[in-house]
Amino acid sequence: MASHLPITHKAAPAESAQHKATKERIVATAGRYGLNAEAEVPMANRRSVSDAVVTGPGGLRAGCEIQYHRLGPSSVH
Repeated sequence: MASHLPITHKAAPAESAQHKATKERIVATAGRYGLNAEAEVPMANRRSVSDAVVTGPGGLRAGCEIQYHRLGPSSVH
């Protein structure tokens, strides 16, 4: 399950509009396909949080951790 790890570095002051919109889109898209989805879901240990969790058939859960990073041609291998 993807999630924010316990904070070991200085976090950004706030999520970007793009980050928030992506979480909303994951939840909305899952709902359109009959799946349950939630944003900002604490994990069982309460030490980490997934940006979005989609629950599929049989209760299978998939966590999403949204990351945006500028990549240039030299950083792609």
